[in-house]
Amino acid sequence: MNFIKNNKAVFISIIALILMLLFVLGWNYIIKKQNKTEIPTTNDYIDVSNVNNVPNVEAKFGSDIKITQGYLLTYTRNKSKTWYKSQGYVKNIKTNNTTTTIYLSKDKNSNQTLTTTIDNEKWEYKKGDTLYFVGTLDLSSSSISLSRISKDDIGYQNVTEIELEELMDNISSVKANYFIINGYMVTDGNKYKLFDSKDSYNKDSSAGTYFTINWQEKFNFTGNGNVTIKCLIEDTYKLHSCELQNK
Repeated sequence: MNFIKNNKAVFISIIALILMLLFVLGWNYIIKKQNKTEIPTTNDYIDVSNVNNVPNVEAKFGSDIKITQGYLLTYTRNKSKTWYKSQGYVKNIKTNNTTTTIYLSKDKNSNQTLTTTIDNEKWEYKKGDTLYFVGTLDLSSSSISLSRISKDDIGYQNVTEIELEELMDNISSVKANYFIINGYMVTDGNKYKLFDSKDSYNKDSSAGTYFTINWQEKFNFTGNGNVTIKCLIEDTYKLHSCELQNK
């Protein structure tokens, strides 16, 4: 006891050094773990489509999707802004005064076609060509509005690369999937508008903040209120074949 008493300062110093060493080792472990988690390697795949909620919604395709008006509106806006890159065989061509419509298929023998459009001045190819293309989805017509088309691969950044048949299946799923939507419905003459909430309607009732509702059957209702409706997507800001789920 006298030895410990006489060397108390030495023991305290040793304990302090041990504690400091443990702290340093623990801190280094935490830093290494963070670096391992947060710094991607060159082999990591970055899915650029995840900059929005498009994949989150489409992962649920195949059954009715319960969703708020605001979330669905974010989806349709982002879907129409998503750039797709693919490749197809020119099955047929139609031209009017300003626009060329190109029907693309997987290959010469495939009967399933994707409708695409491009300005006449950008079109210089022929039926039977195999072409790369980049464009965005026009939800109303289920077609792709082309920005670029070429016999050579197109080097675009921030695009979703997708096989042609997969793109066609995706478009069909978008237009065929029912959504059960919670929102605030406003009667505007013979038109019905769906906002996210009464508060969002009061803050901003301009176009681009609501969906226009087209009912499956004749619908007579006046007034505003919270509703749940079941609909298909017609366009970025339009829903169709809608049914009221609550009254």
